[in-house]
Amino acid sequence: MIKRKFSIVLLLTFLFQPVLSEPTEEGFTLKVLKRTGENLFSNIAYECNECTFEQFEDLTLPRGWRKSPKQIILPDGELLNHLSFEGISGFLDLIPEIPGDEFKLIAKTLEGNIVDISFSGIMVETKVMRNTILRYPAGSRVHELIDEDGNIYVLFAYEVDSADFDRSFFEKIDVLSNYPHPKGWSYLSRILNEDLILNSNGIANVLAIQSETSSVWEKR
Repeated sequence: MIKRKFSIVLLLTFLFQPVLSEPTEEGFTLKVLKRTGENLFSNIAYECNECTFEQFEDLTLPRGWRKSPKQIILPDGELLNHLSFEGISGFLDLIPEIPGDEFKLIAKTLEGNIVDISFSGIMVETKVMRNTILRYPAGSRVHELIDEDGNIYVLFAYEVDSADFDRSFFEKIDVLSNYPHPKGWSYLSRILNEDLILNSNGIANVLAIQSETSSVWEKR
């Protein structure tokens, strides 16, 4: 797990947590980000489905770009379509040894607000433009955060160091019981009796948490 000091600037690298259409190294996501300047939280995100962890780590980016943390994706995910904006390229060719344009534009953070800041972490809620479906099958364990109004956010991305990360980590009932979450919110872990499907319908409401290990949760 990666440790880092907390800052708003660093947190902005966590705000895009899209889902893979063809997972990199099975169930992981590798992204590069660039701020658009519209507001503090606005970014565009490109994802590489062909990159290895090693290629991503060795990647040197042009000025103004940064890497998002490597993350494991918990549910089965489907990216229904890539985004398109006037004046913004839909593809990037950043790794010469991979033929073609390996990075594809998949998400844009539109706006956000800081939910909580403490010594244990920084929590930001954002609206992310992306067209995705997340599927959690019946019988699987999900981890949820419930805000003070009863809104439920489901964990779907978690920072990792390598592709060797053991997915059984998330099968433990109390594995995230001490993980930071916003003040006044509650944590719940449960086994699904039926499939849980989260469809962004073009806009996903996302909670990004930067702590010793980052995580991302999507609103049900």
